[in-house]
Amino acid sequence: MDFKNKKVAILGFGIEGESSINFLLKKKAKASVIDVRGREQFEKEKIAEFEKKGVDFKFDAYPDDFSKFDLIVRSPGISPLSKVIEKVKKQGIEVTSPTKIF
Repeated sequence: MDFKNKKVAILGFGIEGESSINFLLKKKAKASVIDVRGREQFEKEKIAEFEKKGVDFKFDAYPDDFSKFDLIVRSPGISPLSKVIEKVKKQGIEVTSPTKIF
């Protein structure tokens, strides 16, 4: 899959999420991270490092509209049957996982 200039949202900022971000940045994707946990739950330095590389972050809730993204990468902690994934699929956005990418 060609990720160059694709707008990709990574749902979940855990270990797999970080690995996905690093991979996608190397492939020249435009990466965003969305996590329902608060920003304060993560290392400030790690977030700042990714922000310097152009990664956007949204914390505290999932958005209602995912239409600005070409692809959603679902971290393993998010069930493929969850409401957020149902919402994404209804909007016609492709959903994948780190396992499928790697």
